[in-house]
Amino acid sequence: MTRKTISAFCCSLLVSSLLLPAVSAQAGSVPKHEHHDDPKAHARAMIHSPEGSLGFSVDKIDTTVDPRSDFYRFAGGRWLDSTMIPDTAVSAGQLKGLGNTIGKQIHTLLETAAASSAKAPKGSVEQLVGDFYASSMDTDRLEKLGFSPIKSELARIENMNDMSQLPAQLAHMLTQTGNLIFLFPVITPDDHQSDVNVLKLFPGPVKLGGRGSYLKEEKSGQRTAYKAYISELLQLVGVPADEAAAESDTILAMETKLVTGKLTPVESSDPNTRYNKMSPADFQKMLPGFDLSSYFRGLQIAPPKTLIVTDTKYMQSLGRLFQESSLEDIKTYLRFCLVNGVAEALSEEFLDLNHNFYLKTLKGIKKFKPRNESMASFLRRTFGHPVAQLYVKEYFSPESRKQVEEIVLHIREEFVERLKNNQWLDDKTRESALSKLAAMEIKVGYPEKWIDYSSVDIRRDDYYGNMIRLNNFDIRRNLDQLGQPVVADGFSIGGSTLPTDVNAAYSPQYNHIEISAALLQPPFFFTDLDPAVNYGAIGAVIGHEITHGFDSRGRQYDASGNLNNWWTDKDAEEFTRRAEVLIKQYDGYEVLPGLHVNGTLCLTENIADLGGVTLAHAALQRSLKADAQTEKIDGYTPDQRFFLSWAHLWMNKYRPQIIKILVETDSHPLPRFRVTGPMIHQDSFYKAFGITEKDPMWIPVKDRVIIW
Repeated sequence: MTRKTISAFCCSLLVSSLLLPAVSAQAGSVPKHEHHDDPKAHARAMIHSPEGSLGFSVDKIDTTVDPRSDFYRFAGGRWLDSTMIPDTAVSAGQLKGLGNTIGKQIHTLLETAAASSAKAPKGSVEQLVGDFYASSMDTDRLEKLGFSPIKSELARIENMNDMSQLPAQLAHMLTQTGNLIFLFPVITPDDHQSDVNVLKLFPGPVKLGGRGSYLKEEKSGQRTAYKAYISELLQLVGVPADEAAAESDTILAMETKLVTGKLTPVESSDPNTRYNKMSPADFQKMLPGFDLSSYFRGLQIAPPKTLIVTDTKYMQSLGRLFQESSLEDIKTYLRFCLVNGVAEALSEEFLDLNHNFYLKTLKGIKKFKPRNESMASFLRRTFGHPVAQLYVKEYFSPESRKQVEEIVLHIREEFVERLKNNQWLDDKTRESALSKLAAMEIKVGYPEKWIDYSSVDIRRDDYYGNMIRLNNFDIRRNLDQLGQPVVADGFSIGGSTLPTDVNAAYSPQYNHIEISAALLQPPFFFTDLDPAVNYGAIGAVIGHEITHGFDSRGRQYDASGNLNNWWTDKDAEEFTRRAEVLIKQYDGYEVLPGLHVNGTLCLTENIADLGGVTLAHAALQRSLKADAQTEKIDGYTPDQRFFLSWAHLWMNKYRPQIIKILVETDSHPLPRFRVTGPMIHQDSFYKAFGITEKDPMWIPVKDRVIIW
């Protein structure tokens, strides 16, 4: 079912735009790998997964490679050589491995809840989660039902007899079946007045991918497969084969127009470009013939005095599409969106067809996960807080939370000192930056207050109905915030900030950071290893998220979360000059033959990575006593272990199909470049591994840049 968590935009540590699991491309003396008789010497630092051991370990290091020539390969060559991508996945890696481990833990929790939910009080977390999971696993019932759960919705679409009914139909499909079609309305804080909730209108998603999937010649095979998928899916709900084939042409043509009219990923990364405040009357001019009043009534909200349009180019294109399309074309598209969106809640033939296209054809997955694992993953994302409550209770360590909060304090203190001593900031900019940092909240683990789902009627024998009622609750809960005081839900963004997500994220509108409970374990955090390893992993992650408040996007928001230029012209120019060094650097990285990183698209993340590594290493040095800065463990100094820990965090492999998608659409660079990209600007990195101007890893001092 096409459900999307409602939230303010977040800058996130990990890949999130595709909801993909987290590519491989592949001072002094450098020690040889020392082995130890004690098997606990390394095992205690790791947990295990199908992708291999997770966490810092010198066992990953390939000592046949010179770190001065290829540090990424040196740091993790043995892992890269021994790890294969499972047939059921698009990737393998440290983050993916941790996600799999958490997935198994959640699956166990769901099975336990399902076994006892019949006796649990109605509305309790155990009843909600257990019955929801049990309903998703009742495949006998799903097979008997076929597509009967959506017959009334299909009839509703078919009974449309005039384009004037479209606004009400779109509102109905959003609030009832969770289909985001053409428009996506969200109630969220105003970017220029963060204490006021406002209606934002985003473009609705297309189903094939980014614009390249629709326009590039080399993606023609994908488009052919997409049309075949559309045709087969429509035939499952009774559309004759010849009609379904013709309708697939119509649907592809409509989506091509829609995606062509959207802002590019680079354009949409500018918050000012996405902020277009206007009256409903002005917006109505972009969509002639589309009755906004009818749309608002369908959403059950009062017509707002103003609203924000995030992509005016798209909305104008959408207006032309409405005028050019026949009612039958629109009905065809609505029918496809409905069936495609709810395929997971129907019989097996719908789910298999959906997975064959989206997982096998587009992503290269060779084998599907068992249904119980798939449903556990789905509930983990869509029923976030109830599932997370069970997870936190069973698996989260309060002691880990306390230790990480101490590291947060040290990283923050380091940033304060760096701002105070920054040589290129004017006093005015410096004062504002310090105020913003002081106001920034950093939350660890899980929310102080969980979202209460006890009023949602979750039944053990009604999977489709459960999805409908859950979707209605989530959408209604968001829409009802219009005109109400801004209250941020903590740890609530599915696939990004839920306590069960392997991630951390910064929200510029709320000026806060959330570090999920799931992150507080290897490969990010270790309760019994030296500080260098923790600062190189969770410390750099914390620094990364803090830096997001001061990256090319985050710096445009003030301490209160408002879009507000608090920079002097001179400082803004100097920031831009330093940022352009990173753009040029990452533009030069070749991912596949002829395919390069987009340094502009990845700029925010690259600034955050540079800041994260810089801040964490400086904080580590401040925390170590002078006589401890050269002490070796497993043959490596604290500085060396710090950089190795950061590298081990990003040991990943992807299927080629996914690499191409990520380079085109994702704001995060591929893992290999996340490792070495920020390191080569660190003087301490060169000293730690004895790298000189004669070595391939060296870049001249004049080409190095530190922003924060």
